[in-house]
Amino acid sequence: MISAQTIHNIAVEMERKGIDFYQKLKDGSNDAVIDDIISDEKEHIQIFHDLFNETTGVRKEESYPHFYMDEDMLIEAYANTEIFGGSDPEKAAGKNTFDIAVSMEKESILFYSQMQDMFGNDQQYSKEIDILERLKKEEAQHLKKFTELRNRMGDA
Repeated sequence: MISAQTIHNIAVEMERKGIDFYQKLKDGSNDAVIDDIISDEKEHIQIFHDLFNETTGVRKEESYPHFYMDEDMLIEAYANTEIFGGSDPEKAAGKNTFDIAVSMEKESILFYSQMQDMFGNDQQYSKEIDILERLKKEEAQHLKKFTELRNRMGDA
């Protein structure tokens, strides 16, 4: 099964990929909304570190080990291709930026749900299940924020 450490590494890597993606969106523009999205993603990394620390009792700092296990590499590759692989930051602007953000947040929630399903209700993995549940809640808050911002833009 996947460890709490692996779940944490994947969550942080997904946020970093999000930051990279949104940074590419921002390059060449002065869009304050994209700055807000990048700031939110950076905040999520700290939230995920705090969540890992609280749930496992292990202090996790900003640095983390590279993926070594084949399973970890497959999951990391899935996260990168399924969540960030289908959108081209070069083609995004205005409301479309939020459409992409909403889509990515939905994909993140789905990804964490699928990982959680692997554990079922097995209490042996209660820490991992708890971490995944809380990650989904964090992403759901982000999804709500991006959806509201997108809707405020109207037909722009």
